[in-house]
Amino acid sequence: MSGGGPRAIPAGGVPAGAAMAEDAHAVASGPARWARARAEAVRWDLPLLIGVLPLLAGGFWASGVANRVPFAGWGLVAALGWFAALRLGLKRGWSRGRRAGAQLLIGAAALAALAPLLVRDGAALDSGLRAVAPTLAPAVPGPAAAAGLAALCALAGAGLLVSSRAGTRRPEASR
Repeated sequence: MSGGGPRAIPAGGVPAGAAMAEDAHAVASGPARWARARAEAVRWDLPLLIGVLPLLAGGFWASGVANRVPFAGWGLVAALGWFAALRLGLKRGWSRGRRAGAQLLIGAAALAALAPLLVRDGAALDSGLRAVAPTLAPAVPGPAAAAGLAALCALAGAGLLVSSRAGTRRPEASR
């Protein structure tokens, strides 16, 4: 009867399969594992933190200062867009330039959506800031500045997308 009995143990005392598994575990738990974790943090965690945290904090802070809920909604939607662009870019294997271009376009859309909010609720935000943090009141951009920043982000994002696509063109098939 073959296959049903115990495996023969070699002279070293460790079955061959166990030695391979032990070597794989040593590689997975050593410096290579830390290097992979660090690379993953740089690819995912850092861009997520850099993009989502300021958007959420800014939106909720402006909502609290101005006593207007739409600023919090703006922060949530903008952060969701940043997250979606980052996740899609990583999942599809986009280059850094292409991911940055997509995220700049999301930032442009967020700033463009902020401009009408500043037109409608800018006075409430300004008076709230003067009461809570008078030194920050002049630093809040007006609707024109938000629209101008949106245009700059859109141009930079489109430029990055075009340049990243130009660098990855496939050679044409020979005829």
